Amino acid sequence: MQQNKRTLYILYLLVAIIIVGTGGYYLLLDIGLMDAFYMTSITISTVGFQEVTPLNAPAQLFTIILIFFSLGTLGYTGSQLISFFFGGTLQKVWREQKMKDQLNELSDHIIVCGAGETGQHIIQSLETEEVKFVVIEFEEDKLEALQDYDNIIAFQGDATQDEVLKKSWNRSCKWLDCCTQ
Repeated sequence: MQQNKRTLYILYLLVAIIIVGTGGYYLLLDIGLMDAFYMTSITISTVGFQEVTPLNAPAQLFTIILIFFSLGTLGYTGSQLISFFFGGTLQKVWREQKMKDQLNELSDHIIVCGAGETGQHIIQSLETEEVKFVVIEFEEDKLEALQDYDNIIAFQGDATQDEVLKKSWNRSCKWLDCCTQ
């Protein structure tokens, strides 16, 4: 969820820079909107093609400010992309997709609600008996410990919410409520 908010923030910021840049050139240089958008685009991208019209002093200052803001934003965007691909986010997305695929293939499985002390004992017993199960855990640290194992299907959620339970229940299941731990 945090990554989605950051992505939206970046998109809003880029759109704002384009709108402000286009509006600024439109007002400062008394040119058409398409020319102002073009000026914004070549400035943000640092391509540096020829200007549509010679820049006056206020327009030059505006261009300098626009360059610094856009470079900062593009730098932040680049760092977020690197974080996405190399910081575990991509791995998390793949893990979630794999878990969804595994869950869709399950039938007659047990849903373990909570991975506290009691839940851990139940999980170990189910693994020992080779029983198919899904774990719903609210706390992130407990969930991360479970996700280190490839054979455990576990996801974060509040097992008291119907939506969360529906995610884990695709066919016939048995319930083991360990949330009281």
